Amino acid sequence: MKYQNETTYLEDDGKYYKWKHPFYGTMLTSFGQSFTMIFSFIKRRNDRRKAQVVKDLNGTEVEGSQSEEQKKLDYRLLAVPAICDQIENSTKNITLTLIAASITQMLRSAAVVFTAILAVLFLKQKLHRQHWTGVLSIVVGVLFVGMSVPSGNSNYLAIGIMLVGQICGATGYILEEKYLGDFDSMDPYMMAGIEGVWGTILWLILLPILEHIPCNPAEGICTRNGTFENSLNVFREYSRNPMNIVLSIIIVGFMPLLYGSALNITQYGSAAARTTVETARNFMIWGFFLFVPVYGRIIEKFSILQFTGFMILIFGVLLYNEMIVLPCCGFAYNTKINKIKRKHDNDFSKNKMMSMASTDAGQYQDLETMESNLINKSSDDSVLRY
Repeated sequence: MKYQNETTYLEDDGKYYKWKHPFYGTMLTSFGQSFTMIFSFIKRRNDRRKAQVVKDLNGTEVEGSQSEEQKKLDYRLLAVPAICDQIENSTKNITLTLIAASITQMLRSAAVVFTAILAVLFLKQKLHRQHWTGVLSIVVGVLFVGMSVPSGNSNYLAIGIMLVGQICGATGYILEEKYLGDFDSMDPYMMAGIEGVWGTILWLILLPILEHIPCNPAEGICTRNGTFENSLNVFREYSRNPMNIVLSIIIVGFMPLLYGSALNITQYGSAAARTTVETARNFMIWGFFLFVPVYGRIIEKFSILQFTGFMILIFGVLLYNEMIVLPCCGFAYNTKINKIKRKHDNDFSKNKMMSMASTDAGQYQDLETMESNLINKSSDDSVLRY
């Protein structure tokens, strides 16, 4: 996205202008996301083939991969996380037109904070000291990154817009985690594809409206025509610089992989784990724009304040997801691994006690039987002597 924002085209007035279509770009991501359903169809076809092979070998019918719970899922419910995702992507694309790509990506780490809070409130998840310490570290890291942004009203506006978008994104993550948890057989690829369809429909409605909403181009988030979007001019810009066509195709093609893998992480991990993996993109994007020229110039500058904030962010994210465990102050007591170990030890102790109790009861029963036999034998002996 940032690379495309730096791409220019020649207008009739002899001047070069940069690509500035954040809302149209968001529609491209939704359109690409809808193709994630292709992976779902391929997976279902392979499952049917495997089931047929098992049936032919064993002669028994194998149940399909789609459960009754999945059949009852109303796909209209996915419109809500889809809307949250569109808001997050729109705010991200707007922010990319105003500030550096690395800062934009680092600010996305705030989603971990909002995801953790929403998980406690709505999913009733219990967080421990390592989680809250990680959340606090992320907040401090975001503050450092925010302070590294050059002063200016448009830059402060970009930070505010980005944080609002992360709240919406975290809400979408929580809803997706709930749906994937309630419907275990729900295919993440199908979910991502349906959300992409909802997003595409939403933008087909909103884009014509945004073309008639005026705004001030000096604020940096509007087109040079004085409106929030000018989608009709996109095709003109495509003809003036075919590189924009290539970049748009790359964006559409990359989205199925991005969203499909993200929802797989949400299903088999958690929403927080998804935000952790997405945080890893920060380092790659920052390094790319620090060392790789974009149309002959480096668009990122190294900042010690930004670097410090980034290191604090990484520490907080790793601590939150227990990839770093502090061996003091009780941080290691309530980690997932130690919880599983304690549960295993408790189950082992219970089973051992039950086994001992069963053994003692058997031995006691054997003693009663022996005593009864001795009494009967003594009685028989007495009768014989009599």
